[in-house]
Amino acid sequence: MELRAYLSYTRKKFPLTYWRSKNGHEVDFLIGTRTAIEVKTLQKVSKNDFKGLKYLNEEGVFQNLILVSQDPVSTRTGNILAIPWQKFLSDLWQDKFV
Repeated sequence: MELRAYLSYTRKKFPLTYWRSKNGHEVDFLIGTRTAIEVKTLQKVSKNDFKGLKYLNEEGVFQNLILVSQDPVSTRTGNILAIPWQKFLSDLWQDKFV
């Protein structure tokens, strides 16, 4: 709901969708063709949690690939950014991703 509120309040006309490959890999949220967001409820992210974003990244479309979780440590795997949900929301409302 936060993504919908952000797009509405900022009057951005990007569609909010999801992605699923033929092989069953998924990414939770796509904002237009600019930002892909995977959300995990984990306290600690692992390599396996990046799988959907990695497969989507092979298409070469998205500028921002983000894994949001409860892990307090921000990390980067290739061009995929893993950040805590609080930082994600703060950065979102500061227009850092869209």
